[in-house]
Amino acid sequence: MLLPATAFTQTQTYRLITLKQAIDSALILNKRINKDAIKVDINNHQVKEAEQKMLPDLNFHTGFSVISPLDQFQNGIDKPPVRYPLPWDIYDFSVNGSVPLFMGGKIQNEIKKQKQEVILSKQNLAKETRDEKLRVIEVFLNVYYYMLQTNVIEQNIHEDSIRIKQVQSLKRNGAVTENEVLRAQLQLSNHQLLLISVNNNQAIALHQLKILLEIKDEENIMIDTTQLSNNLFALADYTSCITTALQETDELKLANTQKTICMLNEKMTKGNFYPKISAAGNYGFFHPNFEFFPPTNYAYRLGTLGIDVSFSISNLYKNWQRLIITRKETAWQNEDIKEITEQVDEKVFRAYKNYTEAMQRIGITEQAVLQATENYSMVKNKYLNQLALITDLIDADNTLLETQTNVVAAQTDAKMKYFRLQHIIGKL
Repeated sequence: MLLPATAFTQTQTYRLITLKQAIDSALILNKRINKDAIKVDINNHQVKEAEQKMLPDLNFHTGFSVISPLDQFQNGIDKPPVRYPLPWDIYDFSVNGSVPLFMGGKIQNEIKKQKQEVILSKQNLAKETRDEKLRVIEVFLNVYYYMLQTNVIEQNIHEDSIRIKQVQSLKRNGAVTENEVLRAQLQLSNHQLLLISVNNNQAIALHQLKILLEIKDEENIMIDTTQLSNNLFALADYTSCITTALQETDELKLANTQKTICMLNEKMTKGNFYPKISAAGNYGFFHPNFEFFPPTNYAYRLGTLGIDVSFSISNLYKNWQRLIITRKETAWQNEDIKEITEQVDEKVFRAYKNYTEAMQRIGITEQAVLQATENYSMVKNKYLNQLALITDLIDADNTLLETQTNVVAAQTDAKMKYFRLQHIIGKL
């Protein structure tokens, strides 16, 4: 773990945040993830709503009204009508209901479609979750990079201070000139300026992390890099990566679910060509009895039970265009899946190569540090024995700092490439 005391005063206290804590906190606070979670809940209720269409439709009716006498023109409308007195009050209490028996599979397919919508919303939630994880990791590793850089530069500043004392000692003995003292001091000044810049960048990166985690500006935080300081995570071979990606990649999952929804839309559209069959019935208490003429002033009870069949003749010619559209949408989705599959293959290959390259760079840069360290030690000994110039020593020091910086960059980059590859194959 990198301790904050290397860059800040001991009097300040800091809240240490691990990568896992940062990810967990960001996932809770992310507005898009919360919205997607609500969408999943909504779609679950829509499934229940679709299933309720299989239940009977029941209606209760009651009413009261008065009616005028019936004037019937039995001898023509130009002759006076014959008046039939009717019961003046009309009222009823009735219940009617129907149960769908066959609708061309529309209800069953609608239920299946709503279940696919649930799957789709969960996939969107998973995708947004993975995207947010990667965003947090990128910011976290950015802070990690500048912390490593700070340590490297501080070590060089410490070495600069020792070198200045050694050069000043040589000058007092008349072995070197004032110019060499100034060159050593200038090297220290350059490294101090670099440290200011790196510390500023680290503060900016920490502020970005605060914003992401909704931490107050006045609260001091520092990242816990214990886990990141370990060896890089083991990675499967390329074949396993591409196989996993084709099964787990969010874009492919979403496209396949969209295809299933398109196919269900097509089946629902085909259902419009079939008749609708329902079991229907009603039972009620009525007054007066209009089953006879003239109506009688009696209340009566009557019920019916049977099969109701309806068929839309207009759908035989109106529904074709809709069916063609749904078929085209399914065909479009098939092509989209092929395109996404090709893109996934290309992304995985590129990300895998980038990661393996980053891993190779670590070994090379670490070897370069060993070489630069040995070179600096040799040049330093030669300089102290008056066998090398101050410019040679400064060049060796700059080379060492460059190689140390390259190691830091390579290690951080490899970790970032690893997480990006994990994100692409759907395992982050």
